[in-house]
Amino acid sequence: IEQYKAEVQRLRPSETAIKTLSVNYAALLKEKEVGINHLLGQSPWSLLFIRGEAEQGDYEEDIELMLDAQDEEDIKKLKRRAER
Repeated sequence: IEQYKAEVQRLRPSETAIKTLSVNYAALLKEKEVGINHLLGQSPWSLLFIRGEAEQGDYEEDIELMLDAQDEEDIKKLKRRAER
């Protein structure tokens, strides 16, 4: 039992760090979404899933494109992908 207690104590700082990173990542995603919403004038998430049946890889690609979008041209690419 002492061994497990020691392991829990050792991992506790990692848990805190992971939670902090998770919160920071969520904030970055929200910031990116707000920026894209501003450029699009609508929710970017709606663009990702309006294409009906698609491969899981396509969704992952769309999400990567959305997160990497830096300017209006990138947003236009997302819109074109959504229209396919």
